[in-house]
Amino acid sequence: QCNLNYLDDEMKRTLPPTDCRRRPDQRLMEQGDYEKAAEEKHRLEEKQRAVRKQREKEGIEYKCKYFDQVYDQYSNENMYKFNGIYWEKRKKMDYADMPDLY
Repeated sequence: QCNLNYLDDEMKRTLPPTDCRRRPDQRLMEQGDYEKAAEEKHRLEEKQRAVRKQREKEGIEYKCKYFDQVYDQYSNENMYKFNGIYWEKRKKMDYADMPDLY
């Protein structure tokens, strides 16, 4: 079986813990357990809200790890540019500072 969220043993070993292919709600949905998938999605959303509230309470501003905000002179707007850090971390499999998303 191969699908969009396919995850083989090599990928499990090398992908960061934050990779969306590790989402438990998607896994449950692919297995046809829609009730548990919905419960898991709700749990993940509540967890994200709690993390955001804690950041706000502590005055910590969210900053993207893998994209830098830059000014685009052509559109006169700020935009996000990939900074390459993801590939450096993945090459070294250095995931120590990754958040616990799931």
